[in-house]
Amino acid sequence: MELATELLEKQTAVTSGRPRDVMANEILGWGTSPAFRKHDEKHKKMRRIMASALHPAAARSYASQHLDTTLQFLREVATNPGSFMDATNAAVGSFIMRLAYGYISKAGKDPLIDMVHESFRYLGIATSTYFLVNDFPALRYLPKWFPGAQFQRIGKVGHDMRIRYANETFNMVFDQLRRGQIERSSYVSGLLESKGGENASEEDIYLIKWTAASLFTAGSTPTASLVNSFFLVVSLYPECAKKAQAEIDSVVGRDRIPTLQDRGLLPYTDALVQEVMRMCPPVPLGLAHLSTEDIEFHGYRIPKGTTINPNIWQADSFQAQGL
Repeated sequence: MELATELLEKQTAVTSGRPRDVMANEILGWGTSPAFRKHDEKHKKMRRIMASALHPAAARSYASQHLDTTLQFLREVATNPGSFMDATNAAVGSFIMRLAYGYISKAGKDPLIDMVHESFRYLGIATSTYFLVNDFPALRYLPKWFPGAQFQRIGKVGHDMRIRYANETFNMVFDQLRRGQIERSSYVSGLLESKGGENASEEDIYLIKWTAASLFTAGSTPTASLVNSFFLVVSLYPECAKKAQAEIDSVVGRDRIPTLQDRGLLPYTDALVQEVMRMCPPVPLGLAHLSTEDIEFHGYRIPKGTTINPNIWQADSFQAQGL
């Protein structure tokens, strides 16, 4: 773990590049997202603006939103236990939309959240399917009607869907700001107000819009995956669930649910959650990095242009049989 941290964080200036992905980044347009963008000046500004709005103190200010979403989620699971995975996706999506845009999702099917999920479905297709255009980038210039250019048709729909959801969600908050009627504070409204409100520069609007859109990328699927993994782990190890339940009952009681303020008083429960995160990381290899220069690292030479995959799963475990 220390070596991975040293390579990817302490040498971030030369290891923060991203491998080229023509389908996802260029045709669908995800290259504007902080997670997939090449490491340029705009990427640095995106990271800074996200850090300014999502630091630990700011995260604590969302505690009431956590509580509301959790209660709604638990009610849904108690009512329809067989659909807990759908309830997880809905709860996580609802929380992120509220955090990013101050948007309260509608009960049941919400067209705005459905649109966002549909946009990410196309990203999933782009990253989980082999497309010849990634090996032969010149194919991206084929017209959509050309035989074998189905990737262009998929890319067009996914690209337009992504632009639509980013614009509609951002404009919803920007219109409230113009009218002086911000309904609920959010990531977007707070940053817009700090940058001059409706007089914010074109660059600031670009940075705020696309970092807000990326919050769903970073938070929705990984968080939902971890919650579902938690259900799996406590089902496989019921004795651990009983210990955690006993700890919660002794510290919190049964008149309310645990909150973030209780975390320090629940060491076993906290350790259980941490172990689920270690056992079942949503992205076991993280996001691929690319070295932008030749690197000498602990006696190894990493050439410029090398793809670097950090092994998040059991990062401190060396499995010789895997070689």
